[in-house]
Amino acid sequence: MNEGRVKVERSAWIALAIVSLSLYMNVVDASAVNVAFPSVGADLGTSRSTLSWMISAYTITTAALLLVAGHLADTRGRRLVFTVSLGLFVLGSAIAGVANSFEVLIVGRVIQGVGTAGVMPSSLALILPLFPMQRRSTAIGIWGSMASAGAATGPTVGALLIDLSSWRAIFWINIPLGLFAIVMTLIRVPESKAENAHRGLDPFGVPIATAGVGVVMFAIVQAGDWGFIDAKTLGLAVLGLACLPISIQRARTHPRPAIDLTLFAVRSYWPAVVVVVFFGMAFLSGFLTTTLYLQELWGYSVLKTGLALSPGPVVATVVGMYSGRLAERTGHKILVVVGTAAMGASYLYLAITAQAEPDYLSRYLVASLLLGFGLGLSIANITGAAMSEIGPDRFALANATSRTVQQMAYAFGIAIMVTILGTNDITVGDYRNGWILVVSMYFLASACALIFFKNHRRPA
Repeated sequence: MNEGRVKVERSAWIALAIVSLSLYMNVVDASAVNVAFPSVGADLGTSRSTLSWMISAYTITTAALLLVAGHLADTRGRRLVFTVSLGLFVLGSAIAGVANSFEVLIVGRVIQGVGTAGVMPSSLALILPLFPMQRRSTAIGIWGSMASAGAATGPTVGALLIDLSSWRAIFWINIPLGLFAIVMTLIRVPESKAENAHRGLDPFGVPIATAGVGVVMFAIVQAGDWGFIDAKTLGLAVLGLACLPISIQRARTHPRPAIDLTLFAVRSYWPAVVVVVFFGMAFLSGFLTTTLYLQELWGYSVLKTGLALSPGPVVATVVGMYSGRLAERTGHKILVVVGTAAMGASYLYLAITAQAEPDYLSRYLVASLLLGFGLGLSIANITGAAMSEIGPDRFALANATSRTVQQMAYAFGIAIMVTILGTNDITVGDYRNGWILVVSMYFLASACALIFFKNHRRPA
């Protein structure tokens, strides 16, 4: 049978639309907060260094709880975890939106992080059982394109909301959208869970793994301020990493471990996680550098920067919508190789053409369009490759594991980039150095996909 003719029920497409739009809202919020720094600082009287915790608190919480959320989704119910997590995200948004102090804002961001930790793994796991195996690449492509579009368009959406209202609108808009998504999910998306689920989690290994991830994330996040060789950074990193051998030992003996080591025995899974490491280190750090380049060197306003960044995400969304269908014919390997190489080439173009004088059409637009093309090809297909041989009982856990690695890579990449750019006036040379790091990470991701990804074989 031609896999392109395999029927997909209308209810599956509706469920995919609901979950994807929910994920888009979630990711937009995470990236939109970046442009709110000046407004929040002025309104709440907070220093720039303290403001970084508006992102750090959220990131650390999300990364630390992803593994637990993946377990709960597979064992207790993916729709249950998804809707409860969306509810927590809405609650956190409401608290952040009305915060009259920075401490209250951080409480809201932590609750948002708990919600995001549940939404990320359960969203994909919720829709995959609804699609035949031959059409799952298409579903992942659409899901992934909404996630990448959210990350890329967040600064634009955030800038528009701040310009029209205030920084609080970034959080307020999540309340009606989130409540609508919860209701639609309960009405139109069926529940699913692992068929042979063991409800219990390792009572010792899970807290150890969660604490280990959280402490390592804290060390990475603070490395930009403390320095990578500072005693506090190294001490926390060692403390967090010391939890790893304990978690691995528990994983070998407990029936429901915090870290499922058998995932890395799946031939398609571990290469995708390796690619995620390099891709993650480049992705957010690249956007951060470009945003600073447009604002601080070219003198663009927040709104103008958001609009200037928008062409790439538009291309990424369009390409991503079709990349999953293309992967059903060509496989994930060639798309990830070409996509990550294109993203590396886009930043190489920026590094070569960078000047202090603004020239949007020749010095940025070309790179932005190339970046969007590469992003649309790669991000969903990295996930598609990782999930291609994972059984239905571990959909959420497998996605949660790779997302944990991704979150740590994001944080590590940003910490390195902050160190490269420094805290003083950033020169053209500093931006070039930052982009060269991004280029090298994307090219390493492309090389790993070329070497380690399986070649595609069409089903008989």
